[in-house]
Amino acid sequence: MKGEAKKNFNAKVAHQLSENVKWIKLEVITSSMNCNVGFVEFIAYFEEQGKSHTLHELSEFHQENGEWYYTNGKIL
Repeated sequence: MKGEAKKNFNAKVAHQLSENVKWIKLEVITSSMNCNVGFVEFIAYFEEQGKSHTLHELSEFHQENGEWYYTNGKIL
């Protein structure tokens, strides 16, 4: 899983996105864990080009060798 996350991560794109976005607030709605799989539902509030936006997502994380890795997300 760690390899999959690294394979799908594009540092250049992530950096470009971060320069255009101002993160305002993160609201965690729920979180749960079952063995080595965890889920977090959240709403992220941000501004981009002077406009307010939200991102409502259910994220999935997997634990591998004591470390947690984001593996998937579903936009709600």
